[in-house]
Amino acid sequence: MRNGTLKTSLEQCLTSTFRNQVHDFSIGHRGACQQFPEHTAQSYQAAIEMGAGIVECDVSVTKDGELVCRHDQCDLHTSTNILAVPSLAAKCSIPFTPANPTANPPIPSANVKCCTSDLTLAEFKTLCGRMDSSNSAATSAAAYMSMDNTATFRTDLYSDAWDGTVCPTLVTHKESIAIINAAGRKFTPELKDYVQGSMSLTYDQVRQKVQAAGAREPRPCHGNCFSQLHVDLAFAECRRLSTSTRQRA
Repeated sequence: MRNGTLKTSLEQCLTSTFRNQVHDFSIGHRGACQQFPEHTAQSYQAAIEMGAGIVECDVSVTKDGELVCRHDQCDLHTSTNILAVPSLAAKCSIPFTPANPTANPPIPSANVKCCTSDLTLAEFKTLCGRMDSSNSAATSAAAYMSMDNTATFRTDLYSDAWDGTVCPTLVTHKESIAIINAAGRKFTPELKDYVQGSMSLTYDQVRQKVQAAGAREPRPCHGNCFSQLHVDLAFAECRRLSTSTRQRA
């Protein structure tokens, strides 16, 4: 950061003894995703340091059936540097094709779809996280991934994944639990529908893997499972938490 009034003010925080109060009503949704790329180790750690009592991992599945943290099963093209890695970009469900407004007929929008189920866990772990953004009118992969596309309410200070200058760390579900447990916080995995990979795990098999991942809390979904299969469980859990809160009050 350039020298100036803002930098001087921020540097005063280095010696401050102020600490955010930890509370379960403070939830690190995808971590601290306005400061660090979502669902990265750095984003989770920032949320913890900001006082989040609960930290969330959206659970997705890799080609070889492993659980990882991504907001959507098929968002690697907008939230990682996969398009900067040709060997992995070629494995995307829909490889990148640029917009071409001068073609006959014109191609107004770029087209690409990259899923966690396109990659093995080992391949997934080589990627870098970046701020979730894209440019549908991009005529190149570099323009599609450009930091110019990042929303103004976010920062790319920790997100220069295109050239590898900064490489925010993607995490597995188990790794997210380890980070959160080490800080003594609670976690809430969000299990959504997913695109099945070559192992063709059923939804319930994925759910069982979530539950067996070594949770510190006995509640695997914490009222946050978006599937008809789990609606009754989620509402029952919310009622239990509500009752418990009223009793403590």
